[in-house]
Amino acid sequence: MIYGMGILVVIVLAFVGFVMAGDIFSSEEKNTTTHSDTAKSGMSNFIKEDINPTYGVITITSSKDGKLAEYSMTSNTELCIKNCRQHIKTTLYTNSTLFDRLDYTYLKGVNNPIKNQKISIVTGTEEYIIEVPDTFKAICDNPIVDSKNISDNRTKTCEYVIDTYKKVVQTRKVYSPYNGEILFGNSSGINYEYEITGEITPGQVIDIVQTSNGKPLSEWATWNSSFNVGLSAYFTFDGTTGDTSAKEYVYGTTNGTLYSSPSFVTGKLGNGILFNGATQYMNATSRYTLTNQSATVAFWVNISGTSLKGCFVDIGGNNPPNAGQGIGVGSTTLDNTGNNLIGSINYIAWDATGAAIGTGWHHIAVTMNATNNTYYIDGAVVAIRKQQALPYISQLMVGMNYETTGRPFAGIVDELGLWNRTLATNEINDLYNGGTGMTYVWNFNPWLNITGKVVDVYGSIISNAEVLILDSNGNLVANTTSNSTGDWIYTFQNQSITNYTIVGYNTNNISQGGNAYPYFNA
Repeated sequence: MIYGMGILVVIVLAFVGFVMAGDIFSSEEKNTTTHSDTAKSGMSNFIKEDINPTYGVITITSSKDGKLAEYSMTSNTELCIKNCRQHIKTTLYTNSTLFDRLDYTYLKGVNNPIKNQKISIVTGTEEYIIEVPDTFKAICDNPIVDSKNISDNRTKTCEYVIDTYKKVVQTRKVYSPYNGEILFGNSSGINYEYEITGEITPGQVIDIVQTSNGKPLSEWATWNSSFNVGLSAYFTFDGTTGDTSAKEYVYGTTNGTLYSSPSFVTGKLGNGILFNGATQYMNATSRYTLTNQSATVAFWVNISGTSLKGCFVDIGGNNPPNAGQGIGVGSTTLDNTGNNLIGSINYIAWDATGAAIGTGWHHIAVTMNATNNTYYIDGAVVAIRKQQALPYISQLMVGMNYETTGRPFAGIVDELGLWNRTLATNEINDLYNGGTGMTYVWNFNPWLNITGKVVDVYGSIISNAEVLILDSNGNLVANTTSNSTGDWIYTFQNQSITNYTIVGYNTNNISQGGNAYPYFNA
């Protein structure tokens, strides 16, 4: 069942008036910088910008002509790549273009053009009809009891399916291309809405600088392409035959251990990891900072048929009630065959989405917070379920889950990412990328490993020595302990370790070496 398909009934209702001034954007400028060459008569040279922090309104005034325009950003996809979008409301007090100039800059004002820029203005509204679920009915299976000697609340598994639909009339805005036309304004102010959309490249951070009446607006929008924000773990599964582990690219020290030799085969992007649906799986000890908070898991999976069961990915552990959550395939549970996306709140409940995954490659994502679990297939929301218990994420398993039966999956998993925040829908769509996936430059703020060896003044190795890492001002940054061979290592993230001092555990001990290097920097 596909929700939200509507029938258009009426287009209308209000259109703004344009005073046409022709296309003031040159062909070279449409994807970089736009500006107006028309000077406003009688404008004073003194233009002032005032910001109302409570309402987020920027007011442009002239010492001679008074109030000229007001701007308010109503929404912005701050983290984006393919689907960047900024929505603005403006009030014009004189006949004017929406803005004089639009620049995309990076860092210290360096121009950094974007792709596929589009500026659209709201020219009216339209009504349309959608069908939405009206009534539901429950279909319940026989009781399921987990064999582990603990309380299992899933004594009955019910799937609530849609019984009837109803038609609902809704209203949406109509957008038309804006090419720099002069718009009406007056002393009372005329309101307009418009949006700026575009695409940036991985690694870019773009400041959108809009100029009105010759004044660049302060505190405007940023588009940041970095999926590194909140990224806690990432597996590309680009291994080769004979590998006994799968590399994790964020920490670099939490690689996944492979059991029963799953193989690396052609994946969605590069290689993927193939499980046999019996004994093969990957397990990793967590260092993912996801405990009892918002999280997102996203990956590609290859489904070989419409009658499968098993767990793709399980984030959490096996110690209820602080257990984890699994994502897999089945009919209403991970224990009966089917093709639906299934969530397992380990030892507590099932999230039966009723949404078929299909066969071949598909992108799966689940966002979790204190209220809901939201399930995505190929960039689209297919189910929202009430949160039963946020995962206590101490481990990560791929190809099975942590409950007693294991629920092994037969198929391929690729490009697995974990975030300690709920990704927005536009970000999920970016990862799906129209079905081609996201070949992303994972240019992490590097985790820095500082290493060295502790010896005494005679050169003898000192084990179990406390090593203090001090900044240039002598402040304690961190401490660690040397191992049995005197070696030590400490890992930092998002810190620039350039000047530091190593101090042994007492004045008779010194620490040799001490090298800072990025553990991973694509």
